Amino acid sequence: MSKRFAIGLSVLFVGLTIIYFRHALFAPIDTWMIRYQGSDIYIYCTGVYERLSMLKDGFLPIGDYWVPRGGGYPATTQELLVNPAQLLLLITYAITHSFTIALKIIYPLFYLTTLFTAYWYGITILKEKASPSSIRYGAIILAVTYTFYSFGVRA
Repeated sequence: MSKRFAIGLSVLFVGLTIIYFRHALFAPIDTWMIRYQGSDIYIYCTGVYERLSMLKDGFLPIGDYWVPRGGGYPATTQELLVNPAQLLLLITYAITHSFTIALKIIYPLFYLTTLFTAYWYGITILKEKASPSSIRYGAIILAVTYTFYSFGVRA
């Protein structure tokens, strides 16, 4: 991949991510657009708050433990500290002390990461099936479609 193409691809992917999240990114600092997450946002924020409280009390939420929320239940993967998405949200919230700012950092970062990994996946699967000139463009179409279709086009 040429340096010029890599720069152009990065600008395209960053631009698409900014356009998609424009309502949230350019809103007042403590405003989050609910269309990006729906009601699950409260579950994430509650979970992060609970894990931070556990860490402050000296308990490391890894392995089997009892979650006291809603009458109590055994911890699932969502409640464990090793869930990468939850861990990144927890770290960002611990630094910013605001769920809104943490979400404004995390969600565009997830979409941008998804664009680049889907592009890499497209290059990998098209390597043997397409001509060299069409591999890049096919991978770009795959990445953009995969990243934005499920949440953006149907919403």
